[in-house]
Amino acid sequence: EVTYKCLGENQYRLRLELYRDCDGGGAQYDDPAFIFIFDENNNQVDRLSVAKPPSVRLEPNSSICLNTLPNTCIEKATYQTTYKIPSSITGPITVVYQRYSRNTTLNNIRSPGETGSTYSITIPDRALAECNSSPEFVNYPPIIICENAPLRFDHSATDAEGDSLVYKLCNPLKGGDETCYQPGSGN
Repeated sequence: EVTYKCLGENQYRLRLELYRDCDGGGAQYDDPAFIFIFDENNNQVDRLSVAKPPSVRLEPNSSICLNTLPNTCIEKATYQTTYKIPSSITGPITVVYQRYSRNTTLNNIRSPGETGSTYSITIPDRALAECNSSPEFVNYPPIIICENAPLRFDHSATDAEGDSLVYKLCNPLKGGDETCYQPGSGN
């Protein structure tokens, strides 16, 4: 999840929340994580290096449909940095983070160790003019879900300025691979 919070005077706190399976033998957290900034013409205007923060282990909800919970190890790391948008940029900017691999235990993605992901958010002109912040999700997704059982999950978001929020499902953005793992490296 990528979000931004306006701090005033064209400064934004950028936040990247990543989750990982710490028992899955797969992707480690980046240290540092590189966050790329693109202008409205998709030109890279900056690359931010953000140090790896401490991670937090998340526990599954104990009130789910299983009598005995399987062993799980899910961690969350929240990378944060402050970015001042240069005055030379007059249009929207897009903030991008890209990964080139996922945990190898995934069974709903072909070749997860070779399949990356891309996370992005656009700070529109209006947000720049009005010092607007992005919405934020209220909850993180459940760690364990049960087959043939209803899934009830509050995936709502809040917006500090009270903006109208519209949701839609979409295909995930493809990430990089071992030779082209960052947006600025030829993707």
